[in-house]
Parts: sequence; structure tokens; C-alpha cells
Amino acid sequence: MKTWSISTTVRNPERIPGFLQALTNLEGRLWDSKTQVELMHELIRHRLYRPNGMSDSQRELFDDLDRAISRSQAREIFELQNYEDPPMRGRTAIAPLRDVGVVRLTPTIQLSDVGKLLLKGKLSLQDVLLNYALKWELPVPDHKLFSYANGFNIKPFVGTLALISQVNDYWKAEGEEPVGLSRDEFDIYVPTLISHELIDQHAGKVIALRKAQKAERSAAAKLATFASHTKAHLLRCLSQSDKGQLTEIHRNNLRDFGDNSIRYFRQTGFIEFRGAGRYIDISQVALPQARLLVSGNHAKPIGHEDQESYLTYLSDLTSFVPPWAEESEIRKVKSHLRQVLREFGGAVPSRVPRDLPGQNRIRGEDKEVLVLRGAIREARIDKLKAAAKSGPFIDDLLSEYLRLVSRGYNGYLPAPVALEFNTYKALLSLNDAVKVQANYPVGDDGEPISHAPSGVCDLLCEYRDFVLSVEVTLSRGNNQWVMEGQPVQRHLRKIETECSKPAYALFLAPRLHDDTTETFWNANIHGYQGSRQKIVALEIASWNKFLSSVKNEIVGENFDHRKLRNFLDSALPSSSRYRSSTEWRQRINSVEFMLEFVQ
Repeated sequence: MKTWSISTTVRNPERIPGFLQALTNLEGRLWDSKTQVELMHELIRHRLYRPNGMSDSQRELFDDLDRAISRSQAREIFELQNYEDPPMRGRTAIAPLRDVGVVRLTPTIQLSDVGKLLLKGKLSLQDVLLNYALKWELPVPDHKLFSYANGFNIKPFVGTLALISQVNDYWKAEGEEPVGLSRDEFDIYVPTLISHELIDQHAGKVIALRKAQKAERSAAAKLATFASHTKAHLLRCLSQSDKGQLTEIHRNNLRDFGDNSIRYFRQTGFIEFRGAGRYIDISQVALPQARLLVSGNHAKPIGHEDQESYLTYLSDLTSFVPPWAEESEIRKVKSHLRQVLREFGGAVPSRVPRDLPGQNRIRGEDKEVLVLRGAIREARIDKLKAAAKSGPFIDDLLSEYLRLVSRGYNGYLPAPVALEFNTYKALLSLNDAVKVQANYPVGDDGEPISHAPSGVCDLLCEYRDFVLSVEVTLSRGNNQWVMEGQPVQRHLRKIETECSKPAYALFLAPRLHDDTTETFWNANIHGYQGSRQKIVALEIASWNKFLSSVKNEIVGENFDHRKLRNFLDSALPSSSRYRSSTEWRQRINSVEFMLEFVQ
């Protein structure tokens, strides 16, 4: 099928800096089969690639973050996998880094200027991915599939913005409220948009589909209409190798391509979710800039003579000047941002801090724009906080927890990210915290772009009398203890050292593994690195029961941090109350315990 896609090798773009850091040990090396294999050794050493077929001792080494993995150990782990084509693994792993312009491979491995600035912290990952998105075009010179002969003639990111914009305009002309593209529409019509000349045609198909569905009364008829319209569209997108057959593999690939595109494109700040994730729309913050890209026909590729000139274009910070970089246009951008900020109830900043970095060549935005964007992000989060103590808000987060612990979760955010976001909302609603800090990266829409990075707790809550570190996971098996046991204790110890207030940790999982419970029992009863800790481990269903039991108090604003601390203290283990970690886990996760606390 004729589609474009972003490499799914690094499905989470937040991993790109780590991959790039691992690659620095091979810089200057000839990119041959030997180096390609050694890249995989480096990824294993940095724990960025986890092979499935490790021995017990290798798995124990890999999971112990306090132990370094040597090059010889990494080589043994990789060789044990017995891959049919070992160098191919390295070529696949480096492809996303080359594609986004942070590394060059001819004739030797070299970090581009963009890659060097990323590692030095002078460019953010969001800037790097926007640079890529604005310049990425098809066909790619010398590419067998993405060629003019196969119909490819587009800058996919700008083409996506143009399609959303055109659909919104057409939908508004129908007297309807523009909402962007639904997730299903995105998966079907965005990856198959292989030419800028097809933008209007695809937009027309989306509108025709919506009108046909609207004419149907029953849900079954609407689904049948969606299936017939999209099948007709996809049959026209088949390539010769498909032999006229549309399969479930094609549809699964489209879902993967759509999901990965959304993950990368959200990093640019130009698209956001609407309707609790049901729709993908142009970000309200970036609307004037997106319009300039669309009206300037920037979805049409420039065209490059060869792959080397294209990759040079990608990695050159001066090779593309955004149309809003002109003084007259940036004034319009600022005016729009001030208006959006007021709509969200935020106050326009009176001054711009002097210590902010200067104009960003990639974004074409000055310090004032950065300040306004940050103020809008804060205003959106404040709006979320204001709604957090309402009954419907709490009901929604309780329902989301139930969906998350089911194995068939299909929310608009990746499940681990959704769990962190939902727990953040739960803690916002719960009490009178001085601060509830989520450590995941946040988009301009106030929602997480990815999960919290390693090295910090997922969430940190500060109250008048204590602090609370919160860690969440969807892991259920033995890997739960391996991945979470030590980090929870380590993060809490860091907080204990840095904060003068008493510190607690709350650990949430769908099911607590015996080894995890035993680890936290020992940290509480006997101590971690010389002193006892305060760690409460709850299953998400039990946490949900606790939240449900205090819902009325929350809505009535009768629940405060003192009651939360009382709950945490009552859930801590003691050798006088419990004979073992198993007994402790069973007791605090029981309905009787929750009822006893509420009473």
C-alpha cells in the first residue's frame, strides 16, 4: 500500500537523545557491518535496547541499574540472540537518528550540528523534531519506495496540517463545529496522503464520509458506512505488490503509522488532542503559524538532487526560514497568543525575563513568544486544577483507572502516559496541596507528551506538613520488582535528603508482585541504605476504592492533606501489626481496610 510513515524503531521520540548519546562512542567510525553490530552493543550497555533472549544472570545484570554493563557483557548478550542478520539490527536502530537529521553516516559516523546542540542542551528535542517536521519531504532521493514514480510528492507534516485545515473549513461550511480529524479518520486519510495535490481530494472524502454517517440512524449502520467508504479509498491506495487485496495487516499498519505520526507531530506543538482524545486538531496556540505554512503551499516538496544534499538540508539550522519569522508576522503571532491566554483566564506577562535564550532559528520565535506560550500552558493547567474537585471530574478519573487496569486499554494516550496523567488529576482533586508536580513533559495543551523520564519520580506532591513521591506502573509480573523496586526507594531517599519535611512514597500497580511487596516491606521495617522509609504500595483497584470513598468529602471541600497523611500512616506496615509482607499487602488492599479508614 502506498503510504508514508515515521520509523517505528524508536516509537517514543523521547528516546532519541539516549540513542544519540550511545552513538557518540562510535563517532568517526566507518559505518560498516562491524560498526552496525557494535551500535547494538552500545545500546545494550546504555540499557536502551532490551533483548528478549537473555540468560538469568544477564537479565539480573541488565535490570540492576547500579551495575555497569561492560562491552564484553553487552556483546555476549547480543550474540546470545543469534539473529539471522545482526548488522541489520544496527541499521534499523540508527535510521530514525539519520532521518531526523541528528547524525550523518557518509563515509563515517558524525553527529550533525543539530545533534551536537541537542546533546549540549542548546536545542530541545521539540526543536529538533520541529526542524525535521518542517523539512521532511517525499520523495527521498535514491529511496526505492518513496519516489516520484510511486506518486510521492509531499512534505507529510505540513500536508497533515493542510488536510486538517481544509477539513475544518469544509466542515464549518456545512454549518458544523470544526473538530479536526477523528483518530480513525487520521489513521486512514493521513498516511495515505502521499501528494500535496491530493489534499483537497482527501478532505472531500472525509466530509463525504461524515455526511454519509450522519444520515444513518443506528450505530451499526454508521460503522458499516465508515467501513464501505474507507475500503473504497484504501483500495485505490494499493500498490502493485498488493495484487488488489486489502488485508487486516494493511489496516493494522495504518493504525501504527497514524499513532507514531501523532506521537512525533505532537512534539512540535502544532497539533493537539480535542474531545478527550477523540480528535486531532491544529493547536490553538500554533494556529496562525500553521495557516502561514498552509497558505504558502509549504506542503509541496523542494526536491533534492541526491540523498546527501537532502540530509545536509535536514541538518542545517539555516536551511529553512519559517514564514512567521518576519517582524510583521511575529507581531500577529504574539497578538494571537495574548488573545488565547485571555480566553483561558491567564494574565498577560508584564515583562520578559532577561535570562531566556534568544531567538530560536528553527522556531523563528523570540523570547516574548516563549513566555506567552508558557503562560498559556500554565493557564490550561490551572483550568484543569479548577475543575478537579467536581463530581463529574472525579467520576471520569475513576472510570479511566478501571479502563487502564483492563488489558484492552485503547485510550488516546499510550497507557503508561495515561496512567501518570490520570494519577496527576487524582492528586489534583484530592486535597489542598501546596504543589502537585508532574515530571512528564507537557505540550502546549497542558497534556503529557510522554511519560516521566528515568531518574525522577513520576509525580511529586508537596503539602504543608509532608511531601509525597508517587510512582505508577502497569507492570504486573516479576519485572515489576526489577524495574520499580530500587527506583522507588532511590527517588524517595533523594527527596528525604533534599527536603526538611517528612517524606512518603505511594506506589500504584494493577497487581502487586510478591517480590515488590517484600522489597517495600523491608524498606519500611528494616530500612534502605541505613534508615527506614515510608512506602505505601496499593493496587490500582484499591486506590480507586479509596478515591471513591472520599469523593463526597472532596466535592464538599472537606478533605485536606491531614486526612491524606492519616490514610498513608494507617497503610504503612509494622512488625507489631503484620507478620509478613503478604499479610500487609492483603490487609491494606482489602475492602475492610478502606471502610475502616472512611469510618
